[in-house]
Amino acid sequence: MMEFLQAAFLPVNIPYTGRMVLTMLYWFTVIIGVFDVSSFDIDLDVDVDIDMDAEVDSGNFGIGQVLHFFNFGEVPFMIIFSFLSLFMWVASIMANYYLGNSSWPIALGLFIPIFISCLFLTKFVTYPFVKFFHLAEKVEDTNVLGKICDIIMKADTSMLGQAEVKTQQATQLINIKATANNTLEKGAKGLVLEYNDEKNFYLVEPYS
Repeated sequence: MMEFLQAAFLPVNIPYTGRMVLTMLYWFTVIIGVFDVSSFDIDLDVDVDIDMDAEVDSGNFGIGQVLHFFNFGEVPFMIIFSFLSLFMWVASIMANYYLGNSSWPIALGLFIPIFISCLFLTKFVTYPFVKFFHLAEKVEDTNVLGKICDIIMKADTSMLGQAEVKTQQATQLINIKATANNTLEKGAKGLVLEYNDEKNFYLVEPYS
């Protein structure tokens, strides 16, 4: 254990160790009630089609689909960030230890394979959380239908977007698509009509 901790504070591992320390501090603040799990959720505000049912060869594949593939937007950002930080921290320490590396250029060269491999591992580990948060969302769904929402990410009939809905409990972030022949622009308002349980999105029509 001491050898592992000593390796963690070697210069080539310090960036990963520092991020891990910040992650632990964040979860401490969650435990004492300063923040909650969704405090640092990011708005994936990119004007691309992130409908995973779209065919890749149709030209719709983009950054939104990549983020969606790795569970961003499905699981709170800090859960993904925490697992990714942990896996990259351990991978960096082990890689530099077994390679006997103390060189910054080599450590930088290791970053990309470590990041990519740990990103896939994070996707696998966070998959159960996707189902959990979908279930939690469905419990709250009874308060969403028929309410007015604020569009925070553009959507149309084929492109998945996002909206915020204020309920008695809190403000919910929901995945949305527009009703036939409509487009929901960022900053506009919409009326939540129904929920697609199979694909986990709400059908919304423009509201003015």
